[in-house]
Amino acid sequence: MKNERREQIIIILLLIIFSPLIIFGLIYGGLTTIFKIPKSRREYKKSEYLKDFSKPYYLGIDADVKYRFYNSAKARKLPIKYIKQKSNDFEYFIFDNIAYIFPEFDQISFSDEKNIWQVSFDGSPNDLASEYQKTLNLFDTPTEFQVKFLIERSMFAELNIENIHLPDCIYLTRSYEYAFKNDDIRLLAKLPQTSEELYKMMLITPNIVGGFELIEGSIHWQITEEICAEITADNRDGYFSVSRKSLGFFEEGITHWHPSPYEIYNDVCKLGLKGHVLVTKGKAILYMGDKNSCQYLQNNRQIKNIKLYNIGE
Repeated sequence: MKNERREQIIIILLLIIFSPLIIFGLIYGGLTTIFKIPKSRREYKKSEYLKDFSKPYYLGIDADVKYRFYNSAKARKLPIKYIKQKSNDFEYFIFDNIAYIFPEFDQISFSDEKNIWQVSFDGSPNDLASEYQKTLNLFDTPTEFQVKFLIERSMFAELNIENIHLPDCIYLTRSYEYAFKNDDIRLLAKLPQTSEELYKMMLITPNIVGGFELIEGSIHWQITEEICAEITADNRDGYFSVSRKSLGFFEEGITHWHPSPYEIYNDVCKLGLKGHVLVTKGKAILYMGDKNSCQYLQNNRQIKNIKLYNIGE
């Protein structure tokens, strides 16, 4: 009893000591969210998703996987048939004679102990088979097509799933914004934890532009005549810097960041695939990715002090 009492007192004292930091964190997080709302709402008003479905805006819709996929698919002119059922608002799409459904979970893993695939949302676990059947029950009528979950690679906690056999009800993609583009399992199964691993992935990436080489643990990448990058992959935080030529020969750093193994190959693809664009303003990158999805090309108005670089046209 004495030990329990002592532990309770320690917990209370710690809460008192750190309460200012806890309160500050809550306030800061709330203010950050509030400041993001106007931009999020403006982008939603211009979205294809709103135009086609008239769904009211809500906080967090820009992170919804259906919203992310649909806007990108429309911009890339992906030949899909998208269905939003009036009976229950259930959304799915048909592509290449397969019906794809969106997960209501955010994590997936294989349980060696139970010998089953498990999924979870906010820590609430369920087995994949039950989740799959529950989703099938949402169809107004049974579909004639094979049905698969469209799963983003970041939903797997494991950095390496090379030796794991994925169930037939899963289609694995790099990201919802680039679904069905560069979804080679060799580029998805193992997340790069070293520069050499990332370099090997870049070597087999379709439509990657420029020339690159591995020098003393770093990848040096001449993307266009003007734009170059230096990349180092790590098992925690890597290094990714982007520079441009100034006065025709002098390299001027634009910016750098520290991507995780989950992010670094995605950043390579966003920056350096044929048909992509890089948009900068001063020392900041405003956008890098598919040209058709670039808002700075869609709104047909001049924005001061930005520079746009076409990648691999």
